[in-house]
Amino acid sequence: MPADPMPTERARELVRGGFDTHIHVEPDVIPRRVDDVTLAGLFAARGLAGFLLKSHYAPTAERALTQLAQRLRVSLDTAHAGPRTLEAWATKASA
Repeated sequence: MPADPMPTERARELVRGGFDTHIHVEPDVIPRRVDDVTLAGLFAARGLAGFLLKSHYAPTAERALTQLAQRLRVSLDTAHAGPRTLEAWATKASA
């Protein structure tokens, strides 16, 4: 079996609109397969709603703002930053 098998159209249909609740991406101290910006584009292209950006080592709020710019729903790892942090940064960014 290949390392990254291609899902069938039926499999894609089953997950369309889905939200992944646990994703670790580059940059990280552990090598990951994809970075958050690339993954956001892949999610959008495949009709997925968004993902929960996780990190054991760094805040995710700044990275989540990048995803919001691409109009995907992204949640924060609240161990590092909560919704108030994101709201404050989004307000500052739109000013």
